[in-house]
Amino acid sequence: MPADRMKILVIGGDQDNLVTLKAQINEALPEVLTLMAFDAESGLKLAAAEKPDVILLDSVIPGMDGVEVCRELKTDKVLCDIPVIFVTALKGSRSSRIHALDCGAEAFIYKPVDEVELTAQIRAMFKIRTANTQIRYENDRPSALTEMQMHTFKDTYLATLNLMDDLHSENEARKISEEALRRSESKYRLLLTNIPDVSWTANSLAETIYVSGKIKNIIGFSYEEIVKAGSSFWIDTIHPDDATTVKEAFDLLFKRSRKFDKEFRLRKKDGAWVWVNVRASKVYEKDGCFFSDGILTDINSRRQLQDKNRDLDREILALYSIGSRLNSTTDSSEVCSYILFQLNNMMKIDRSYIYLQDDSVGLKLKTSLGITGKVKDALKSLPITIPWVKKVLSGKHVKSKGLIPLDLPEAAGLSETAAGISAWCAVPLKIGSEVIGLLLVAHNTEKNYSQRELFLLNSISNQLAVLIENHSLYEKMQNKNLELERSREDLRKNLKKISRANVELERLNVAKSNFVGIASHELNTPITSIYCSLQYLDLYSDLVMTSEQQEIMDSVKEGIIQIKELVEDLLCISRIEASHMPIQKAPLDLLMLSREIASSLSVPLSSRKIRIDFTGEEGLLCGNESLCRMAVRNLLDNAIKFTPDGGCITVRGRYVAKEEALGYKKTLRSFYPKFPLKTDVLDCYYRLDVQDTGIGIPSDELTRIFAKFYGVGDISHHSSGKTGFMSKGSGLGLSIVKGAMSAHNGFVWVTADPDGTGSIFSLLFPLNC
Repeated sequence: MPADRMKILVIGGDQDNLVTLKAQINEALPEVLTLMAFDAESGLKLAAAEKPDVILLDSVIPGMDGVEVCRELKTDKVLCDIPVIFVTALKGSRSSRIHALDCGAEAFIYKPVDEVELTAQIRAMFKIRTANTQIRYENDRPSALTEMQMHTFKDTYLATLNLMDDLHSENEARKISEEALRRSESKYRLLLTNIPDVSWTANSLAETIYVSGKIKNIIGFSYEEIVKAGSSFWIDTIHPDDATTVKEAFDLLFKRSRKFDKEFRLRKKDGAWVWVNVRASKVYEKDGCFFSDGILTDINSRRQLQDKNRDLDREILALYSIGSRLNSTTDSSEVCSYILFQLNNMMKIDRSYIYLQDDSVGLKLKTSLGITGKVKDALKSLPITIPWVKKVLSGKHVKSKGLIPLDLPEAAGLSETAAGISAWCAVPLKIGSEVIGLLLVAHNTEKNYSQRELFLLNSISNQLAVLIENHSLYEKMQNKNLELERSREDLRKNLKKISRANVELERLNVAKSNFVGIASHELNTPITSIYCSLQYLDLYSDLVMTSEQQEIMDSVKEGIIQIKELVEDLLCISRIEASHMPIQKAPLDLLMLSREIASSLSVPLSSRKIRIDFTGEEGLLCGNESLCRMAVRNLLDNAIKFTPDGGCITVRGRYVAKEEALGYKKTLRSFYPKFPLKTDVLDCYYRLDVQDTGIGIPSDELTRIFAKFYGVGDISHHSSGKTGFMSKGSGLGLSIVKGAMSAHNGFVWVTADPDGTGSIFSLLFPLNC
């Protein structure tokens, strides 16, 4: 059955020779379909599949030589009647032809192939093929007819061979001119081979007709592999994200002659992706098919640089945006969420978390992005016992592939926590060497975090830690300010109350002083009258009283004496507090005055077995004798009351220079906060110390004992009397001493004895008579 279109199979090992041979065939015989095979195995398979009309066989083929291939073809019952034309580079006598015919070939042709000779040979072989086919279909006819036809075709073939010999000489001249053309074509092919770009030819079905050998350097596939795969090669190789736009542009090239110029990714043989730029501008028709030629350029380095620059621009913008938020006073949770949003955009992160250390739960979720609902509830806290958490809290980063090991108890929705995560990384939030939490990022796709990405994460986490700490301090400061403002308001209110209370106290104090002055003055006369009457009755009435009556009389006298002394103390305080009270000063010897007062106390001193020693310098000072006497008397009374029986009291007097007086500043400031004023500092002073071996005074009461009506210790321990041990007084004695010293512009203070027992009361008089 004759074919509608002639098929020619070209089998050879040199790709360029076969492409040239195919071009010559297509030029001379446009109606012919030319198939090519580059090794013996694929040639035999293609022959069996396509059953071509003529086979052109190169003498040198990878795998086996041309003679063996020819014998394989001729021994095959299906392929044996296909004419075989040997293509050889051996020129010579007819013995070469005989050798070609012996191996089963129907014809042979020399290299370089003459186009006219090639055309004639193909047409002759096609006639033989047609005849053989006709014979196969008409094998039921008489064998004589078949033999006659075979002789006819053989005669035709021999005539053709003779014609070839005649044409050979004619074509020698033509070959000379064609040699120049071949050299030009060789230079063109050499140029295509050496340029870095890949030249290609494809038809409208996206089948690769031709592609230069450089393609293997770019994508790893050879020309043969590309041709063998057909149009599916490019469908399978173009990146899925780019496939649609590339196909649309390719269709427009052939349908509307629109220029094709696209940048897209191709999968290399090793699975990696490479960026290429493919260009084509014209479409031409040949043998009823449409073709286009173009150039393919490797632009992977340029695209990688562009992507890197784009990533840098995106990182810079994100870091600038993050940096601007780091200085804001917005709520820290809102700022953290914004930073995670920028970080997710910059690094294309699917999920991110910020955890801060919390004493109660370990790590507490501050904010997150990419998780919601039950998952977020399940991840509110992380135990610090998790190994990778421990490592991050020690100041190191952790990166890994696969699911995040959380070591959390089973909870609702916890299975969703790790769903889809293929890679994750955690970095510490550090301020100096202190870690306050961690930043965790995760991707749903496989990823290997680069050193640059780790550097970015660490830089942002450090800034984030400072931001969180600053916001925490800022919030604490705001709370403290609010508390301080409330305290100030309370203080203002209290000061107003205190001011009003001070005014009221001042008024009450004036009223009290007036009352004390008036009451003591009014009480003095009747008390004196009663005291004198009692003395008269006791001395001159000649009344005979029983012992009980005498005891009652003595008790009344003692009570009147105590009242009289209290009234005298109150009158003294009243006079001292009157700032307008004039004070009369005269020279007096304070140490001698102290001896006189001590002699008047000989009875209680003797009964208590208390010894008084006097030592120091006797000297004159200017003072009011009455006030000085009251001051010394009260100090001695106080020393006797608080010194146990058998104790000792020491009275020392000496002059003190200005420098030594200034040295008392630390001690005196507890009693006189403004000491020293310029008016306080004189060139010389006289100091009198009264030291006892008594019970001492607690340190927290030293500065309060000079207040009016103040008593040291528990009042329940005091006993009645004026000189008995721990006896209770009016509480005005030391207040009178301080008032007397203030009237002299002097000072009084008390210190603990260095040996730990008793107290030392000191009087400091200025020598400015």
